[in-house]
Amino acid sequence: MARRCHWFRVSSAFMVQINVLLIVVGVLFMLDVVGHHYLRSQTFPGLPLYPVGLRDWLLWVRALTLLAYILNAILGIRMAKNPSVLKFALYMVIGLVVLLYNLTIASTRFMYRQKFEYFATQVTLQCWAKNMMDKLEVEFTCCGVIGVSDYQMSSTNRTWSSGSCCEKPECPGCISNIKKYLWTIEMEVARDNYFVAIFLAATLILMILFFKDVQLYDDPYEEESEDDSEYDTENYSDEIQDQPPRPQVPQRDVEAAVPDADSGAKNQPRSSLVN
Repeated sequence: MARRCHWFRVSSAFMVQINVLLIVVGVLFMLDVVGHHYLRSQTFPGLPLYPVGLRDWLLWVRALTLLAYILNAILGIRMAKNPSVLKFALYMVIGLVVLLYNLTIASTRFMYRQKFEYFATQVTLQCWAKNMMDKLEVEFTCCGVIGVSDYQMSSTNRTWSSGSCCEKPECPGCISNIKKYLWTIEMEVARDNYFVAIFLAATLILMILFFKDVQLYDDPYEEESEDDSEYDTENYSDEIQDQPPRPQVPQRDVEAAVPDADSGAKNQPRSSLVN
């Protein structure tokens, strides 16, 4: 059975390459987390309320999850080079916990859509209250919160940004564009965590197959016993070949050297027989 399944063996070098790929993927998605934090600090700085995807606690959870993901991949490289039960168990436990966190973060992005709409609206209203709409109007090609009417109905003498589209008749309000932008960030968070979960799940399955192959095919005691038996067989055959050949005695000389008992008895004298 072992020889039939030998073609399905997962090698140590293959597992090292897979875990190196996981490290590269983790670093790339870690850069995505840093990018989301940078966008929040540049586009919506200093706001008390954010959607869930841009909150500090979720950014920290994502960063720590990816850090555990990278460290687990490093452990997987050591496991592939020097397999042991402890490393395998630790790799599987950390991998399953990280996998659960990634699936939870990714799935919750599609839940509580009403709460997302509320927080996205609050972001726009906070930017309007703090007089931060100039940059948003230029970036999102919009005017005010709902439209030009916000400037017309405002009690303060506000003027729109010179780069906005407020003078155009079909210029929309910024609330819809900001909602689309924030929802795009939520989908990027879900995408990143789904990709990480898929890579991690595939690697865990391959690691199980690798550890199974190590137990079945890479048993050092079995290999040593096979090598010793082959070595003994070879030495025995060499000893037999090194021994000099024995001289062969002709059959006639043997018969002459060993006389027949009957013939010897006949040749004896009678006196000895009588005595």
